[in-house]
Amino acid sequence: MVIAYRDALWLLVLLIPLVFILIFIYRSTIKQAIFLCGKQWMQRQRVLLGVKLILPSFLLLVMMASLVFAYADVYQGSKTVSREKNGVEVSFLLDVSNSMLADDVYPTRLQYSQVLIRSIVNYFPDLWYSLSVFKGDAILLVPLTQDQLSLQRAMQLIDPNLMSAPGSNVARGIEIASNSASFPSNRNKVIIVLSDGELVNGQESVAIQKAKNSGKTFILVAVGSTEGSTIKTDEGTLINTSSGDVVISKANPKLLKSIAAATNGLFLSGGTEESFLRIVSFLQEFRNTDQSIEKVSAARYRLFVSIALMCFAGILWIGTIPWKQ
Repeated sequence: MVIAYRDALWLLVLLIPLVFILIFIYRSTIKQAIFLCGKQWMQRQRVLLGVKLILPSFLLLVMMASLVFAYADVYQGSKTVSREKNGVEVSFLLDVSNSMLADDVYPTRLQYSQVLIRSIVNYFPDLWYSLSVFKGDAILLVPLTQDQLSLQRAMQLIDPNLMSAPGSNVARGIEIASNSASFPSNRNKVIIVLSDGELVNGQESVAIQKAKNSGKTFILVAVGSTEGSTIKTDEGTLINTSSGDVVISKANPKLLKSIAAATNGLFLSGGTEESFLRIVSFLQEFRNTDQSIEKVSAARYRLFVSIALMCFAGILWIGTIPWKQ
């Protein structure tokens, strides 16, 4: 169950004083009836007393609670809908961990990824783009826009030193990239992940589940070789482990393949022109898709409004029941 406006549930607290008011009204009505009609008449009306006094109070409480839940906008379950699509939103998710400085892809894994992003943007200037980067954490560098200049400027800032959090948390990156294109629109949504797949932070199952729950289409580009490569700093020196051994970074496409399989996405091995051509072909086909079948959360406000109306009708009907002579 998903509640869009949780703060609205605080209105249920108002039912507490309403209960005491209804109890006070019930007791006052009983006292007045005894005073006007006597106890013998009250004995003959015992069943009707429950129907005409207690039942309407209960229905009133249910009606008020239902209206609160309707106002809170409750979603439960899912339903399949057909939606018209127009245009494409591409959310780039780029790995900026230190391992992306390896040069087993020319000139480096990170620079190759930047060139690939620029090539896609230049080929499809009419699409919407956002850019997120991840390391031990993730940030949204460029919100969804058609301003290519903003995207190009942000690309110039990309460097492992852009983020201080060590590691490689692709699960967090997927969460940030998914949210960058989460607001409602009639455009097809694609997330392009460029990474060497080395998972340091964030469990593999968490990353797969976040991708699956996002409802977006994924293109996953594995950058780097499984044979591995050394990593050089900006000064040209090799990065070593704490024990002094030279670090050998090996690409791990397993995680990216798992995400592609779980989301019916596209997995590609980066470093070749074929990767760019397949992405172009995929986006062209995706852009021409004018209708899609999606599963969306089912709104339940109509159910609660219906319950409230039935309770209101019940209260009116009970008011028409005559007292016994």
